[in-house]
This record gives sequence, C-alpha cells and structure tokens, in this order.
Amino acid sequence: MSINKDVSSNVNYSNDITQTFWGQVACYISNIFSPPLVLIYGILISTYYIDASSRWIWAILFIMLFAVPPTLYVVSLLKKGQIEDFHMNIRKERIKPLLVILINTLVGAGIFYALGSPKFFIVFTLCCLISILLMFFVTLSWKISGHGVAVGGLCVILISFMNEIAIPLTMIVPIVAWSRVKLSRHTVLQTVAGVILGFMTFGIPLYLTGLI
Repeated sequence: MSINKDVSSNVNYSNDITQTFWGQVACYISNIFSPPLVLIYGILISTYYIDASSRWIWAILFIMLFAVPPTLYVVSLLKKGQIEDFHMNIRKERIKPLLVILINTLVGAGIFYALGSPKFFIVFTLCCLISILLMFFVTLSWKISGHGVAVGGLCVILISFMNEIAIPLTMIVPIVAWSRVKLSRHTVLQTVAGVILGFMTFGIPLYLTGLI
C-alpha cells in the first residue's frame, strides 16, 4: 500500500515529528481540537448561554446524533485499515467518510426538526449541514482543513456568547492551525481556508436568524 510522505499511522503521527518537543505539542493540540470534540465544545458552550426549555436534554441528544455516530464510523474505518489515521491525512480517504457524515447530519437535522427542538438547535444543525456539504465538495479536488472549519465555527460561538471574554480564547485558531501545519497535515492556505469556511457557515446563518 502506498503512503503519502506526510502520512503517519493512527493519530501518533510520524516518528520524525513526534520525537521533537514541539511535534508532541502539536499532536496533543490536534487531538484535543479534533472536529468531533470541537463540535461538542461548541454545543455545550452554546447551551450554557441560550435560553431554551430542556436545553441540556437537547444538547445531549445533539451530541448523540451528530458527534458520536461519525466518530464511531471513522474509528471503524481505522480498525479495518481503510484509512491511514483518524484525521484522514490522505484527501481521497476523506470523501466517503464526509459523505456518510453528511447523510448522518441530514438525518439528525430531520429528527431535530420533527421533534420540534428549540430554534437555536435547528439553526445550529443547519450550520453543521452547510459546513459539511461545502467541505465535501471542496474535498473532491482539494484538501481543506477540517480542524480549521471546526475551530472557525467555534470561534463564532465564543465571540457571540462570551463577548470580550472570548478574545484570548480565539487564540485557539492560530494555535490549531499551527499544529496542523507543524504535523505536515495541511498547508497554511488549507488551514486558513478551513477557518474562513467555518466562520462563514456558522456566523452567517446564526446572524441572519437573529441568534447572535
């Protein structure tokens, strides 16, 4: 099996990188801010600030529908040897998982709508759907950063609900971008494009619906 020169096994990355102190730091950052975890961070922070009935029940349901199934699916692909590592460094490996995640998100959004969830959760699921849809089409020809998209969306949540307190927290954006570039997972352009996509796909719908 051929492997791209910047591909490593599992999530431990290549030895030549992790043998260095900064390489290890980059690994930890990349794993702590992996897209599924960032999605959970975002929904928990949002739920804390919004005023909606049974909001924590909806938050738990959101995590169970939108974060858990995609994560388990990617882990299953990893165990079967169908992908090289959890973060799917090879662009073509991302296409099928993204399509499955897109379908899962569409089904989850339908469930939330059918159950009559609060407006915020409906719009938040729409943001997720739009971001994954655009990521899928971009990934057909170019490897945009999923980490970038995730932290870009999280940045919108932080700024919208925490105001000036969020200013130092937004430093996670360049930090996560640095970790992806340091690990040779993405170029600077791919991480910047991801952040912009995440910021727009979450910021615009939430703003237009008056939720931020």
